[in-house]
Amino acid sequence: MKKLLTALSAITLTATTTTAVVSCGPSSKMKTKKITQAGIKTEVEEFLSSQTFNSREQAIKALSDKQWKAEGINALQSSAMSDILPRSIYITPLLKPNYSWENEYDKSFSAMFQLDITQTVQNKYQELTSIKYLSIDDAKTKISQGLESLYGIKSVNFTWIDSTNMKFTVAFNYETNIIGPKSLSGTALQKVNLTNQITEVIESFEATKFDSEKQLQEALNKSLKEINGVSSVKLILDSTNSKTSSTTYKIEVTYKDGFGGLNYYKQSFLMKTDLTNQIKDLLDSFATTYFDTRLAAEAAIEQKLKTIGGISEVRISATPLENTTDIYNYTITPKYDSNDYTGAETYQNQFKVKTNITTLVNDKQQAFETQEFANYFDAESKAKELLESINGIFSVKVNEVNKEASTITLKLVCDDKFVVDATEVQWNFKVAFPKINKIENQQLSYRDQSITKTIAITGSKLDNKTLIATAAKPDLLAVKVENQNLTITALTNVSGAVTSQITLQVANAPETMISFNVTIQGQPEVEILTPSLPKLLKMRIGWEQEIDFKLNYFDPATDKIAAAPSDNDGQTAGEIVAKDASLNIYTLKIKALKGNNIANNGQQQMNILVNDAVAKSFGTQIYTLPILSSSISNSSQLAIKTYSTATMELKLELSDPNDKVSVRVSDNDGIVVPTLTKIDDANYKLDIYGAKSNSFFPIGGNQDVVISINGTDVWKINTRVR
Repeated sequence: MKKLLTALSAITLTATTTTAVVSCGPSSKMKTKKITQAGIKTEVEEFLSSQTFNSREQAIKALSDKQWKAEGINALQSSAMSDILPRSIYITPLLKPNYSWENEYDKSFSAMFQLDITQTVQNKYQELTSIKYLSIDDAKTKISQGLESLYGIKSVNFTWIDSTNMKFTVAFNYETNIIGPKSLSGTALQKVNLTNQITEVIESFEATKFDSEKQLQEALNKSLKEINGVSSVKLILDSTNSKTSSTTYKIEVTYKDGFGGLNYYKQSFLMKTDLTNQIKDLLDSFATTYFDTRLAAEAAIEQKLKTIGGISEVRISATPLENTTDIYNYTITPKYDSNDYTGAETYQNQFKVKTNITTLVNDKQQAFETQEFANYFDAESKAKELLESINGIFSVKVNEVNKEASTITLKLVCDDKFVVDATEVQWNFKVAFPKINKIENQQLSYRDQSITKTIAITGSKLDNKTLIATAAKPDLLAVKVENQNLTITALTNVSGAVTSQITLQVANAPETMISFNVTIQGQPEVEILTPSLPKLLKMRIGWEQEIDFKLNYFDPATDKIAAAPSDNDGQTAGEIVAKDASLNIYTLKIKALKGNNIANNGQQQMNILVNDAVAKSFGTQIYTLPILSSSISNSSQLAIKTYSTATMELKLELSDPNDKVSVRVSDNDGIVVPTLTKIDDANYKLDIYGAKSNSFFPIGGNQDVVISINGTDVWKINTRVR
């Protein structure tokens, strides 16, 4: 049998190597054997862990060049797995003929190799030790950061051996599978640090005020470049503080070789405020403004300029523009305050003045005041017509027509380019019709009963004229005109103060109408609501009497009420409380404090005061004990037959359930036997029994039957038994 030679090409994609393997044999008689990646993977890992490589490319080439013992492996195809994992290699084994993978995932695997970065570390170290540093801190920071930036270095431990001479040692801590020098020692180079010198120069300008940023730049350039080692200076605006007139700049400094310091310095400088643009803008705003006069223009410009902070004095000179009367050229020379402000020495601009038309207004007034008008409307119309005919008058408004003074007041508004000395003028006028003089506002009052008033009507051309008066509220006021006298009468009381208008005019002549106000001041009236009140209120000490009343025409906002006794004897006290304020219903409470029943003049009045005036009074009689009355007068004589009974009724006025009423006999002879029976608090029955005769005794032998209330004798009767 002829043998078939089969060429199998295994191509390994690597950074450096491609390997081809040729296998031949009678393929038809051989069976395919299945294998796993376990054998080759273990062999690869053992190989990589026993070797050290300078790069991933070197490791890939070594894998490609090696002859592998694992069964079925012809060669390895290796590639970089990822830049993120530089110590990893992606490996795809290429099988010999008649071999296949037992599992699909056996086709490839990844492996780690040991990377030697010694040369990279040494190169970076040489670079860092050839640089000059500002300070030991600067050197330590930058050398540490530079070495730690290398791939594979986890951290470095920087230690000064001799910080004065900048001698140091660095120990390295590497990532897994990274090899390099354990430590390196050396000497750092030091720059000349100019930071303090530069800072001192910059701060020397702290109290200096500069006209401009350009002047500041020039001053810094000159001073800083005198320092050996400074290459260039650049000024960068940072911020401005208007309150302190200071501006903060960043100062960028570059250095010559061997010198160093801060790259940026930050400093605030005092800058003079340049007012040039502000002044120019202000003057430009006046160029289109028309002023009343040249002096007004100069005063306005000067006043406005002085409102700009930093200007203490302004000199202004103005001259008319040739061949014009309303345009002026002017020059401004300002004086700036101290050294805080700056600006141009002089400024030039123009202003305009208005045309004064006061003379034309006066001419129209003279023409108006020589005329006579049939009514007020004609006078108003003519005044407006005359003024509006003047060139430069934009509008005319009638502010007031004073019929009494026969004057008209007008408000003038001029066009922008014109002016008058007075924008409000008052002209006199003549009328050819009756006129009623002004009547001042009037007041009527129910408080003092001045509810009628007569006013004399004055004016001109009123003889034989019929005058008509009208009240806006005819139910409130009555008006009557008789013989040029106006009588006003209030028709009804009111709450608080009510105002109504009265108009007065000549019949059929509405242009003569005048008006004025009449105010009626009301006075509240007390209406007693408690029924059947006696003229004299009898009370016991400690008792309280309540009287309900209503205040008609009462205004709580303006009226006031109070209770007060007629004298200060202290017999009674009064208080007013609201019962229903919404209906103006109140209660007067009178309290009896001490007795005043000793004589008629002991009676006291309790008053309701409205607006400090007595509106209603109540007489009071205060008693210590009830008032006893009977069918037989007190201290009279009663004759009784032996063994008979005389009966009489006793009545108590102002009684109290707590009163103790008793009866007794003036002696114990037993001639009469009295019995007192209580019917109710106010009624008692007295029975006197004639037990034995005392007729043989002289008059002095009669016995008295005595009634006592609360221990005080109040009534007695003399008895004789026959």
